[in-house]
Amino acid sequence: MHVKIVSNQVLCLQALEAQISEGLKASLVETVSDVSALLQTPSSDPDLLLLDLPASAEPAAWIASTAVLKAKYRILVVPEKNTILARLAYRAGFAGLIPKTSSPGLVLAALKVVLEGGEYFPCFGDVDDDDLGSRGAAARTTLTPRQIEVLQALGQGLTNKEISRKLGMSLASVKLDVRAILSAAGAKNRTEAMRKLRGSEAGLLQA
Repeated sequence: MHVKIVSNQVLCLQALEAQISEGLKASLVETVSDVSALLQTPSSDPDLLLLDLPASAEPAAWIASTAVLKAKYRILVVPEKNTILARLAYRAGFAGLIPKTSSPGLVLAALKVVLEGGEYFPCFGDVDDDDLGSRGAAARTTLTPRQIEVLQALGQGLTNKEISRKLGMSLASVKLDVRAILSAAGAKNRTEAMRKLRGSEAGLLQA
């Protein structure tokens, strides 16, 4: 797996590089200080591109400018959870948004969700579908195969720890997938999520 990280904050760059190299077992991790440096050192398109939003940048313009950067999945790294930035990143085609306040375990779990074809936006519960544009409705109702397995386990009344043992997942990954399921259902808790998804996902729950 090929990963590129763009950040002008050395500590952030080093922390992400260490987490990804060890946690994701990436075969190649490239780091650069800014987007212009990335463009000046062309190489093959990465599987995962993490872009740290510069503190001095105007968010909307900077995020739009990254459209020229090609990657299978693009992730926006931001100082903290922010609904406006989540909306901008989602509209620009990013696969996820990671606040720097996230724990290392949560960061890795979020990246794994994205690499499996899912999306990670911790602010989805605060963003209206109209704000997200055409991707909004689909994002709230599409679950990854792993999240479907977690959903089925929830339907059996299993706890996070029990799901972790049953599916061979880390507890952090289970918690992340449960959050994604709640977001997809527009629910505040498991009971409400099961009730809302039981109709549209009935086959999945019975699988």
